[in-house]
Amino acid sequence: MAKELSEDSKFQVSAKTLIGIAVGIATVISAYFGLMGSINSKFVDLEDKVEDALEEPKPGTGTYTIDMGDPAASQTWPPTRMEFNMKDEMARQKIDNIIKELDELKEEIKDLKK
Repeated sequence: MAKELSEDSKFQVSAKTLIGIAVGIATVISAYFGLMGSINSKFVDLEDKVEDALEEPKPGTGTYTIDMGDPAASQTWPPTRMEFNMKDEMARQKIDNIIKELDELKEEIKDLKK
């Protein structure tokens, strides 16, 4: 029959077994803290990369191309939003003018064919 456990029950554990249990617990604890340290360092690196990514480009500036041969462009980089909008509008006007001229030339060609 099995012995019953009570306050007066005694266990016999050798010193070798106690040392083995202590070494096992120490190994598990050191592995846990080593893993947590590794994960924490990865998160710190990731946070640094996110901060760097958020800094470039700065809000409101956007990504633009620059003509390094343009002397006016070398003084302001990146261009301001107003400067970008003005250059964009000018390019759109040039395209519209070319389309109008092309339509006029098509009309002249039609008249010449008649």
